[in-house]
Amino acid sequence: MGASTDIMHDFAAQEIKRIYSNSDGWTVTSRNQANNYDTVFRLERFNQSRREIVKVGVTFAKEVNPELLAALQKAESSSDGMPSRFSYSLIVPANTDTSSLPGGVIVNTMRSFAYDGDALVWLKRPIRKTDDSSKKAVAT
Repeated sequence: MGASTDIMHDFAAQEIKRIYSNSDGWTVTSRNQANNYDTVFRLERFNQSRREIVKVGVTFAKEVNPELLAALQKAESSSDGMPSRFSYSLIVPANTDTSSLPGGVIVNTMRSFAYDGDALVWLKRPIRKTDDSSKKAVAT
């Protein structure tokens, strides 16, 4: 399962890049594995003479682990001592139970994974099928 966890977190890194774009100045400065399904990414950018720090928690579990939320809420300061704005958010598969989270937590859903009942499923892009039979009928 170790290799598939790494692949799943590569999909999570793609989701982070979709939300926190490099073109907006965001860079991933660290990545800490909390447990098998939980990872905390630390992102930074310099914006309007101030450093912004965002901790993004990624989980593939059906319910959000309270330990992950506690790790996200722990504020961090910038390494250069400049004043910084700190925030945190979560990225979870679609249909994850987020009812236990306090209000104000930013929750983003993945486009790659979702829960179907209790099963975590990979959401593939739909394949556009073409009907070649009509072309063959016209050609004959």
